[in-house]
Amino acid sequence: TGGDAFSERNLASAYIAAGEFSKAREHLEKSLAKEPMHPHSNHYMGTLLYNEKRYAEAIAYNLKALEVSPDLLDAHYNIALCAVEFGNKAFALEHLGQAVKKDPAFWESLLFYGQILREEGRYGEAKEALEKAARVAPWSVQVAAELKMAEDGLAWEGAR
Repeated sequence: TGGDAFSERNLASAYIAAGEFSKAREHLEKSLAKEPMHPHSNHYMGTLLYNEKRYAEAIAYNLKALEVSPDLLDAHYNIALCAVEFGNKAFALEHLGQAVKKDPAFWESLLFYGQILREEGRYGEAKEALEKAARVAPWSVQVAAELKMAEDGLAWEGAR
């Protein structure tokens, strides 16, 4: 198809959601050819590349998206996902922190932030982040489980 950049971007997003990455790439390439700096097209390409385990490229596209649209919270989240794959938890925490600073109700970022902190043995900070996530998403079983593990870590630390 030879649609406009908006249509190509929307088709790509739908194909990513459906897991049809080769079709998504085709539409994203068309969208980016027409609007190379569009933040959502760059973010979607970053998402596609993350799913292909091409983490460095995914980070680059998401950073490009943030250049144009610094409030694109999902780009921060995706950068964090990639950074963890590289073992760079500090970079992941930096981007998750930026996301929750811009939107304190972004519970997925709070959850991921808390998970990383807990894995690093920073139980008090993890508990604080996860309590915030629990206030925003009290229905999340995953948040409750992570919060319990952070609390258990604090109790274990106190018992030593």
